[in-house]
Amino acid sequence: MKLFCFFRTPGVRLAAYYAFNEQLRQEGRQEGRQEGRQEGRQEGRQEGRQEGVLAIAKKMLAERSKFAFIKKVTGLSDEDIKKIAP
Repeated sequence: MKLFCFFRTPGVRLAAYYAFNEQLRQEGRQEGRQEGRQEGRQEGRQEGRQEGVLAIAKKMLAERSKFAFIKKVTGLSDEDIKKIAP
């Protein structure tokens, strides 16, 4: 006696294929969203750090610190310091 297999039926096989394909698509989208969020957070942190360094440099300039000292402490280039200098 032969056992009946659902996957041998063309309609069922096709439906299973589409369901599996959709599941893979959803997993891929979710992974992409997670990666995008992580990259966005990292970029935001970097921008925040840069803004903090620039704020410190501005305060140092207001206190009349020398460019060489500001450059050493903040790691900014001469051009960056000149851009924020009053």
